[in-house]
Amino acid sequence: MSVLAHCSKDSIVLTLDADDELNGRNTFKLYNWGFQTLKSGVLYTNYYRLTSPNQGIKMGLTSIYTDEEKSQNLYRKTNWKTSHLKSFRSELLHKIKPKDLQYDDGRFFTVTSDMAIFFPLMDQSCGRVDKIEG
Repeated sequence: MSVLAHCSKDSIVLTLDADDELNGRNTFKLYNWGFQTLKSGVLYTNYYRLTSPNQGIKMGLTSIYTDEEKSQNLYRKTNWKTSHLKSFRSELLHKIKPKDLQYDDGRFFTVTSDMAIFFPLMDQSCGRVDKIEG
């Protein structure tokens, strides 16, 4: 919930897991292009996975949400298609009630936080969920 306390509503937020790293010097430029050009609310890309030395590097398994899935807000009814590096406009998180991210006893969700946060963000995005190919 640090985003709510420290980011203005017009900020762009990128989420990076502690065991991940950015790939290349132009990552932020690429995301800036996506938000400026595509007008995305939620923007994600693919990831690369290091495998055993003889297999090399493999690309992750993300895919693009269809126009129908976006227009009908079907994110929760289809397969999970996003992965790292995920990002969103802070204004979307400001629209979500903290209780929507909590158990009945008030504790915040601790497992599958990606989905717990990104499903409501995608719901709020009015279909502006995009993937940067590559």
